[in-house]
Amino acid sequence: YIPWDDDIDIAMPRPDFNRFMAEFTCVHLQVRRCGNRSGVLPFIQICDNRTALRFAGETYTGKIWIDVFPLDGLPRNKFFRLLYRKFHQFLLGIIQAKPTPWRHFICNGYWRRHVIEKLVACCFSQSALGKIRNKYIQMCDYSRATSIAMLSEMSNSHFECPKEWFSSTIKVSFEGRAFYVPAGYDPWLRQKWGDYMTPPPEELRYSHGVIDAYWK
Repeated sequence: YIPWDDDIDIAMPRPDFNRFMAEFTCVHLQVRRCGNRSGVLPFIQICDNRTALRFAGETYTGKIWIDVFPLDGLPRNKFFRLLYRKFHQFLLGIIQAKPTPWRHFICNGYWRRHVIEKLVACCFSQSALGKIRNKYIQMCDYSRATSIAMLSEMSNSHFECPKEWFSSTIKVSFEGRAFYVPAGYDPWLRQKWGDYMTPPPEELRYSHGVIDAYWK
């Protein structure tokens, strides 16, 4: 757990994620596929239909949600794992280039590095690119993998870790209750956030912009 974070994210192995998608039902909770200007994203949100929230500077009213990310397997061979991740970065660059206007590439000098990504992006719809990425990150058999990563994030900082970090659970206390968490939660968080128990300087703190949340 990160004490200074303002939301809850859940990560689960791909087999558990697929089972959750197939079996989860709840009257008050809705499973929502995520999407933004870059198209369909390969993770989901669990929304509480009994709630409402408002974002700073926006009239849009949403629902309280939790992001759920799948953890996907990586190739066992180091060389193929490197190629696999490099191509995924290229694919992610294509997806991010799709909604970006050409003038942005020209005015900011991005065309030298990203013109190929922009040209490829012009050949596909946002929805198609999202589906291609979602299929690609599931190519490796999770049961055979020894390393995994949260490839469903939109950033390029997809830290990989040994699969055994998420293969067993332990109980930890949070807000007076005991919860099961991955046995390797501490090295995972330290790899991603460093000293995650120490709040960052105020100038580096940010939030999701939610200014009000309430029951309907």
